[in-house]
Amino acid sequence: MTSSEHSRNGLAEEIVNRLVQVAAILSSGAPIVERLESICEVTASILGCDRSSVLRWDDERYRGVSSFGLPEHLVPHFHSAGLSDLLVTLTEGVEDFVVVTRQKNDAVSDEMARIVGVDAAVICPISDVDGTPVGILTAGFYSAPEEFDKVQIQILLGLAALIRVALVTDLNHEAGLKSLASRRELRLELEQSEQESRRRISVEIHDDSMRRLAELDKSISELAAVTQNEALKESLEAIGEESRAAVTSLGDMFFSLFPQLAGQSSLAETLMSTLRSISIRAGWRIHLINDMTACPSARAQGELLRVARQALANADLHASAQTVVAELRSERGGTLLTISDDGIGFVPDLVPSNRFGLLSMKERTESCGGTFVVMSELGVGTAISVWIPDF
Repeated sequence: MTSSEHSRNGLAEEIVNRLVQVAAILSSGAPIVERLESICEVTASILGCDRSSVLRWDDERYRGVSSFGLPEHLVPHFHSAGLSDLLVTLTEGVEDFVVVTRQKNDAVSDEMARIVGVDAAVICPISDVDGTPVGILTAGFYSAPEEFDKVQIQILLGLAALIRVALVTDLNHEAGLKSLASRRELRLELEQSEQESRRRISVEIHDDSMRRLAELDKSISELAAVTQNEALKESLEAIGEESRAAVTSLGDMFFSLFPQLAGQSSLAETLMSTLRSISIRAGWRIHLINDMTACPSARAQGELLRVARQALANADLHASAQTVVAELRSERGGTLLTISDDGIGFVPDLVPSNRFGLLSMKERTESCGGTFVVMSELGVGTAISVWIPDF
């Protein structure tokens, strides 16, 4: 084998090693800017050029992303609209590459060489499969070669294809993140709208309906106290009981819709009021254990209270309990709520599919990033534990 063949083989092996290095860089988990900076350095090494850079198409213009060998005083040009306009002009209708040198003696080439500070440059436009601009790969030479080797050009085009994959992947990732952020913003807006609707309805219930029923109950009681007609008195007392029951029911709705408006100063106090409200109807003995050392956010409190009301409603409807205990504890950056009863219990795996209470509590808890656990034994009772992070 001749020395020239050895030389070509050595060059080919070096190129293969460099391309393997490029593939490893592109598949790494490093940020896109760091990966492309490494690619620019490898590009300069393979092609023997003095400078290499990658620009990305963004907001209808090219913007510099990464470079190798770029002098500090040229960095502003790297991100300028002027450079982008020149690149658009130079690459219009170009599918693979274009060579720019000062020797061309045309205004565009001269301006391009002036801005990037080189004597010659090979510019490879990078497009998506549908022809949409994605970016540009450039290789710059302080001294223009007499001619550009075809192998070098093919390598440059291959590198541009690899960079296209990286840029398109990054753009898709950014689009996905923006979509996710938009969905989160929409969810927050919907939650805020729901809260505002609940607040308005709750205020109307408290300030109008409950007040009117309370005034009606007072008038009925006063009339029942003075009437001498026993039959009328019994009817009035029955109507009074119904009106008080309606006030209690509206109070339950008031708590359910917007518990923060119920005048309570803490989650524990609001939960205790809810316990008392339901226990009057259910005839429970109730206990509240408060071991909280931190105050949850308003949103976390609202979710905990909604789950608590569903759990207590389930106990009222199904448990036939004598005693109900609620416990609050600060734990793992959130709040743990446990509601237990001494009722008849059930087998969780045998709950009918048309019983949505447990399912709705589980889904609500998990949608907040929390955990939901239910434990029950026939003849012993039931305990439901809900942990919700402070969000």
